[in-house]
Amino acid sequence: MANVAGGKWFEGSRCGGRNGENPGAADHAPRNRTAVKIHLQPLPGEFGQSIQIRFDKLLRLWPKSKDSALFDTKGRSWKMTTKSLAGVIRGKGMIMTFDAIQRARELAESDLNGAIVLLSSVHEDHDRQTEFFPDGAFLLARLFHRAQLRDKAIAIVDEIIALDPHCAQIWWFELDLHRFTERYRQACERIYDEIIQLAELPYPDADRTFIEVIFSVLPNDDQAVIDRFLAGGEAKKSKVKTITALVALLKDLKSALDVRRKEFGDIDYWRFSLLGKDQTHEYIDDCFHVNISLLQFVDLAEWDYSLARAFIASVAARLYGSGYWDDEGVSSLERTSYQDKLTAKVWKLLQALMANFGPAVQYEHRLVYPSRLPLQAGELWVRAGVTELWALWSFLDNSAEAVEAAERVAKRAIEASGDAKKFARDDSWWPMTSAENNILILNRNAGWYAKPQFAAASFAHWALLYERGLSRGNIISTCMSEMLTVKTMSEDICRHAIAHWNDDVFETLLDGVNVVFVTAFAKQVQENYDSGRLNLLWKDLGFKARINSLRALPAPMSIFPLYPDDSWSHTFNKLAAACRDSIKETNATVFLASCGAYGIPLVTTVHQEFHIASVYYGHAMNDYFGMLTTHARKFSSFVKRCPQSPHWVDGDLASRVPEINNIPDGWRYL
Repeated sequence: MANVAGGKWFEGSRCGGRNGENPGAADHAPRNRTAVKIHLQPLPGEFGQSIQIRFDKLLRLWPKSKDSALFDTKGRSWKMTTKSLAGVIRGKGMIMTFDAIQRARELAESDLNGAIVLLSSVHEDHDRQTEFFPDGAFLLARLFHRAQLRDKAIAIVDEIIALDPHCAQIWWFELDLHRFTERYRQACERIYDEIIQLAELPYPDADRTFIEVIFSVLPNDDQAVIDRFLAGGEAKKSKVKTITALVALLKDLKSALDVRRKEFGDIDYWRFSLLGKDQTHEYIDDCFHVNISLLQFVDLAEWDYSLARAFIASVAARLYGSGYWDDEGVSSLERTSYQDKLTAKVWKLLQALMANFGPAVQYEHRLVYPSRLPLQAGELWVRAGVTELWALWSFLDNSAEAVEAAERVAKRAIEASGDAKKFARDDSWWPMTSAENNILILNRNAGWYAKPQFAAASFAHWALLYERGLSRGNIISTCMSEMLTVKTMSEDICRHAIAHWNDDVFETLLDGVNVVFVTAFAKQVQENYDSGRLNLLWKDLGFKARINSLRALPAPMSIFPLYPDDSWSHTFNKLAAACRDSIKETNATVFLASCGAYGIPLVTTVHQEFHIASVYYGHAMNDYFGMLTTHARKFSSFVKRCPQSPHWVDGDLASRVPEINNIPDGWRYL
C-alpha cells in the first residue's frame, strides 16, 4: 500500500473482505468484481487490523461527476478520490463512513432525488455516533422536506433529538415541520425547556425561534424571560414592547377560548378581525373573531414575516381543528377607525399569509355580501385596484408628505430617461407605507403621471377624485383587504352597497341602451360593433341583450415613459370633456370605463354630472366586447364558454404600445 497525501491508497474488491482478511490480496479479489481505490485518512490513536466496507449501493447510485471522475459506467474499474470519499478510522476497528454531505448539498441544486438517495444510503449504513450526525442527518431531513416527504423528515429530526436533545441547530426546522399540526405545541414546549436553561440564545437568528415558542408556552414570568433574551440596546426596545403586547393578547385569548369551549364546545370557524378596543374576541355568525384592534403600534418596523407567522401559528395551535373563514375584512369595515391605521396593515399581512399556507390550514373563503351585483339604471359602481389603493393610503395618511413624494417621483421619471430598470420601487409588497414607492407604482402600473412642478397638485387631484368614487359609489368586491386599510382613514369609504360582480345582471343593464365606453382597445371595439361581429359573438356566448348604440373612446396611454401632457390632471380634463360630448351626442344612459388610474375618477365625474349608470370594472370589461387578451384567455369565463367563436378580436396592444411591457404584470393586457 502506497502513501498518498498523508493517507493510503487501498486497492481491493468492491464489496470488501471479511474481518481478519486482507481485502487487498489478489486471492481475495474475485475476478467478477470490480476493483476500487479508497483513500484512508487515518485518525490519531490505536486501531485494529479489521475493516468493514459497505458502499456497493452508494457506488451504484452516486452519479457521474466531472471533477471527481467517480466511475465509468462502461468500464469495469472504479476509482474513489479524496474529494468524493474519505475513509474514517474510529475505535478499535476501521468503519468506512463517507464524506457525502458536501456532494449531496451540491447535487440537490440539480437533482433533489439523487441527493436524497445518496444521503439515505449513508444514513442506513452507518453507526449513529459518526460525524454524519447531526449535520448530514439535518441536511437529509431538509431534503425530505423539500421533496414534500414530511413524515420522513420528521423521523430524521426525531432521531437527531433522541441522540442529542440539546441540538439547537434544528429548532427552527422542527417548528416549521410541526406548524399547524397537533405536535406543534409539544415541539414549542420542548424547545422552550431547552432555551430556558441557557444564559443567552445560542445563535444570532435564534430570536425568531424564541418568539414563536414563548407565544405558544406563555409562561407566567413572560416579561422577565423576554427581557432576558431579547433586551439590549435602543433598537430592541420597540421589539420587546411588541412581543410583550402580543403575549398579553394571547394570554387573554387563551382564557377566552377555555371559557368558550367549556360552555359551548368546539369552535367551527375563526378569523382575524378589527373590532374596536373593547375585547380580545367576539363570536359573530358562528365564527370566533380574534380582535387585533387591541394591538396598537407606533410603527411597523418589528412586523416581519417570521413574527407574523409566529403569531398566526400560536393562535392556530389553540384553535387546531377549526377552519379559518376569510371574509376579506368586510365584517370589520363598520367597526374600524383611524386608531387601526397601522393595525390594519398588520391584519392585511396576516390575511395574506393565511391564504398562502394552503392545505396546512383549513382555509375557507366565504362571501358575506350579495353574490349578484344589483346594477340599476342611474347607479355608480366601482371596482378599486390594489395599486390605486396603496397610493390613496399614502395620501390619506399624510397628504403633505404624499404630494412631496409625488414631486420626487416626477423627477426620478425624468432622470430615468425611459429606462424602466432605473424607475422601480425599492421595497417589498408589505407594508407598502412608503409614499414615494406607492406613487411610483401608480405611475408605472396605472397611468398616473406628472412632470416636475405639476406633480403635487396632480396627485392631490387624483387622490381626491378616487376617494370620492369610493365614498359615493357602490363597491364591486375586489381588493377588499386593501380597501379595509384605507377605510381606517376615511369613514365615508364603503358606506354604500358592496356586491360581487355578476355577468347576467350586467348583460341585462346593456340591453337596448346607448353606451359610451372608454378603453385602450377603442378602435377594435368600435369596428367589432359596427361590423356586427359583436352581436354575433354575443349570440355565440348565449347573450340575449343587444346594445342600441355604442361609442368607444380611446383611453389615454400615459404609462411610463409615455407622458402626453404636463400631468395626469391635464389629460384627465381632456378625456372628461370628450366623454361629456359623446354622452350628449349619443344620449347615452350607460357609461363604462376600462382605463387604469383614470377609471374611477372618470365614472365618478360622469355620474355626478349626468346621473346615468356608470361602471368601472377594470380590464375585464374588455372581455364583454370581444377583446382576446392574455387575461381573457386565462381567466375569462366567456372565452372558456365559447373559445372557438371566430368573432373574438386580438387586441394587438403590444405592437401599438410596446411600453406596456414596462408594467410588471403588463402581460394581462396583451
